[in-house]
Amino acid sequence: MSQYWSILIFRMEEENTVVAKGFRFEQLTLDGRFTNRLFDGKRAEKEDGKNLRIVLNNVNTVYDDFFIRTPSVLITSTPKAGARLKTDVHITGKPAGISKWLKNDKFFFKRGKFDLEASVEGSMSDLQEIVVNSEAKLDLRHFSVVYKPSNTSFPFAQLVLAKKQGDANFSIISSTLENGHEFQIDGGLTNMKALLFALAERSTSEADFVAEKLSWTDFVNLFGENGYLNDGKPKDDQQKKRSMKETVRGIQYQFQPRITVAVDTLEYFDLIELRKFKTGVHFEDEKTLVLEKTSFKYEEGQVSLRAMFNINEADITPFNFELHAKNLNLAKLLPPFDYFKVQLLANMDELPDNVSLDIKHKGLLDDQTGLIPSTSTGEIVFQVDKGKTLLGKVYYEPAEYSHLMNPGDLQLGNAVKTKVLLNGDPALFNQFFKTDRFFFSKGQFDAELKYEGNVRDFEELMSNGDATFNLYNSEVYYKQADVSFPITEINLALHEDNADFYGFMNKDSIHQKIELSGNIQNLSEVAIGNTGKAVKTAVNITSTKIRWAQLQKLLSPLNNKPDKKTAGLKKTVKGILGTFNPDICMYLDTFVYSKKLSLYDVQTGISLKDTATMLLDKTGFRFHGGSVSFQGSVDLGQTQSTPFTGQFQTDKLDIALLLESLDYLYIPSFKAIEKLSGQVNLNLDLSGAIAEGKKGLVPEETSGLLDFELSDIAIKGYAPLDGLAAKIRMKKRFEHLRFAPIRNTVRIKGEDIKIPLMEIQSSAINMFVEGTYSYGKNTNIWVTVPLDNLKKNKGLVIPPTRGYAAIKRRIYVEITPDKNGKNKFKFHLRKKKFYKQRGIPEQYRADLKMYRKLRKGVKH
Repeated sequence: MSQYWSILIFRMEEENTVVAKGFRFEQLTLDGRFTNRLFDGKRAEKEDGKNLRIVLNNVNTVYDDFFIRTPSVLITSTPKAGARLKTDVHITGKPAGISKWLKNDKFFFKRGKFDLEASVEGSMSDLQEIVVNSEAKLDLRHFSVVYKPSNTSFPFAQLVLAKKQGDANFSIISSTLENGHEFQIDGGLTNMKALLFALAERSTSEADFVAEKLSWTDFVNLFGENGYLNDGKPKDDQQKKRSMKETVRGIQYQFQPRITVAVDTLEYFDLIELRKFKTGVHFEDEKTLVLEKTSFKYEEGQVSLRAMFNINEADITPFNFELHAKNLNLAKLLPPFDYFKVQLLANMDELPDNVSLDIKHKGLLDDQTGLIPSTSTGEIVFQVDKGKTLLGKVYYEPAEYSHLMNPGDLQLGNAVKTKVLLNGDPALFNQFFKTDRFFFSKGQFDAELKYEGNVRDFEELMSNGDATFNLYNSEVYYKQADVSFPITEINLALHEDNADFYGFMNKDSIHQKIELSGNIQNLSEVAIGNTGKAVKTAVNITSTKIRWAQLQKLLSPLNNKPDKKTAGLKKTVKGILGTFNPDICMYLDTFVYSKKLSLYDVQTGISLKDTATMLLDKTGFRFHGGSVSFQGSVDLGQTQSTPFTGQFQTDKLDIALLLESLDYLYIPSFKAIEKLSGQVNLNLDLSGAIAEGKKGLVPEETSGLLDFELSDIAIKGYAPLDGLAAKIRMKKRFEHLRFAPIRNTVRIKGEDIKIPLMEIQSSAINMFVEGTYSYGKNTNIWVTVPLDNLKKNKGLVIPPTRGYAAIKRRIYVEITPDKNGKNKFKFHLRKKKFYKQRGIPEQYRADLKMYRKLRKGVKH
């Protein structure tokens, strides 16, 4: 232990230069005291002779770019602890000097000035220890931080850093260069030693970024506006974005940051404003940037997302994200972004304004041109009006394309394969499709769409895509005819604008299930219209039972008056045929025309000859053991009437049931028949027109030819015959008649039926009938009665027919209506009046000679 205590008091009043341990201090002034002990007085016995104590007061000096001031510096030295330093120092200067002192080869400071207050204590042989253990407050103003690898400059207005031990808290205040938007960053650093001395260990940091307003250009320019290449030229957009990624990687390496961002208003160019923008930023690894707990408001919508970006490549950025959004207005969101190049969205007349989205997406971004075609994979789940209007899912993935194609030549979306699932309110089709003919209401639909490429509109979607569509418990209003069709279910499978379909109606309004199936070619013309394509439809319609009144009601216009049902029905049929151009095959187990007329196994073919003419082909049905077949045409183009042509064939129809079903053709005498049986076969060619309302056939336009054969006819209680029997006093014989087969060909012209001469042979009488039967006032029928009928006849055997010429003696009965429409009978001995009534009196004697000649031939 030293026995001597030395004290040296000194002063440096002039500006001097001192070099200590490699540090050059210039313009140094101070005063101080040197002793060879650490302590004074009574503690001297503890001293070592090699102890030193230096106290420097009022120190002022310049070191490099730093101006250093301190009221007191304590330097001590012992053999055990070595030299140690303790002081409270105030340093000012240029930030560039800090960069030079730290010797960081990546981040360095430019411009501005700083002010540092520090409490320093530690071993003078270990600069790192002094730095780590010191407490300091650094204030930098109007400076830039340059990241050398990307040649990027970050301008800041102020940085305040408070360091304690190895950690620090900081606050940065600045504004963006282009728009002057102010922002503030508050945070903390741990393990500053690694940052300051480029050690293998790495610093970590946390920061809160707050701004009232920022724009995307602020952000991009932050990484390039002040950065210049070596040739002095400003960076272009690509160089800025490369600098951005390089700088972000450097920040990750140096600071390993976790950042929260809060911006009241975030602008994306002049397109949209995001409000209350918040996000968290960190790195999952050295190349993967993560955005988490991101949220913002857009208009009335709320959005949250999580995203990951691989920033390892210079110009390509792999990414994936998950996004959740509520209450988005697509009508406002999509136009500023040019509908994200999805032309299908761009060509919609209306877009929903209350959409919720859940999106999962991954792909590759070209940092200059955007999304790289053929790389997108993801799914979108969306709702409109909280799912009340529409629920949907969209799945998309890269489509296969030729290896000869240059991906750079593909536009956004052209190489994407998309699948869409939809469920919602059919009324949506009234907005999405541009047709003005069909309008949906009620019910529910689901659909699945598959297509490749960037579909421009629904016509292209239907022409190039595949789809299935199902509609349930809905109604389709056909505006052209003012008709609403109830649909219980319809299923449609679409491929390249051709659709196979199946559906049925099973509503209270028709009481039966009507099934429809078939195919539609060029469906887009029906759904959208104005495509220039020709529609062709093949339809099969089946039902177990249909009632004419219900079918008429189903097909009649909603606002039609009762007396206009026929016109309304015709308009509906014409409109449907004109729209769909169908070939229809219909099969009905039972068709109920009225309470008295029901048809069975009804089948028909319906097609369109031209824009107004409906053709019926291969039509037939069963009727009480017999059958009927029919073909014809109906002109739907007239307004006051409906012209038609038809050819009917029947086989073994029950004549009694037929007359009953046809309400006895509205002939009272037919309806009054007591008993009738027999069968009829007929061939009828008929043309005419049906007038509107309840007017029925237009007489002057009705024309036809009827071939018929009546067999096994038996009749009892037919008033005209009973009246005739009473006249000729053969009432009992005529009471119950049975007839031999009756054949004839009659001509229908207007209200009149022209009956050529025909023989009627019965069990009671043999007669010949000819003349005109009229629904008007022109009835004039002549009955020729051979006089040999007066012979006794038990009425049990039907004699064979014998022909008109074989009869020598006969009388004639003329049947005409009286003024009340009832039949009256007049007897004639000659037939001369018959010929005169018809304007052929000369024919009378010619026929008499012919019949005499024929009778002689019969005798021989």
